[in-house]
Amino acid sequence: MKTKIFILLSISIFVAVSCNNSEKKAEKQKEEMRNELVRTENKLYQKIDADPEIAMELLDKYKEFVDKYPDDEQAAEYLFKAAEIGMNFKEPKQAITCLSRIEEKYPEFDKYATAIFLKAFIYENYFQNRGLARIYYERFISEYPDHKLKPDAENALMFMGIDDEELIKIFEQLN
Repeated sequence: MKTKIFILLSISIFVAVSCNNSEKKAEKQKEEMRNELVRTENKLYQKIDADPEIAMELLDKYKEFVDKYPDDEQAAEYLFKAAEIGMNFKEPKQAITCLSRIEEKYPEFDKYATAIFLKAFIYENYFQNRGLARIYYERFISEYPDHKLKPDAENALMFMGIDDEELIKIFEQLN
């Protein structure tokens, strides 16, 4: 009987130590990924003219981190940063993908409203998809009536579909 108890106790200790080691290893991997993100961010932002290759590398690393750790407290922020890179480096599909992930999984994210606005902006300006742009602008205005970007959304809706010549005439008449 004492032998069985000793064996069970030994196995329990072994399992506990193994689990603890696995958790430490996973945490170390996560921290290494974060450090790599910081190094790549520094590489990208150290020059006045950002290197598109480094930008795409960083975008991919953000998405990889979120794929691996979707419940991490920084996951939504990393997707938002990836979306910004996508917008600024002519990868609007990547930006929409990241913003859609925020929309679906992170409704409590502090930049959630801005993510909705950016989806509208990208649909309008990069894809010329006025239908989806209108849906997202209207959603933004109704769900976030006090947001600082609300006037921008209203103006976008007001001038949507008006060509440059017509806009110039409108602004000339205002002056």
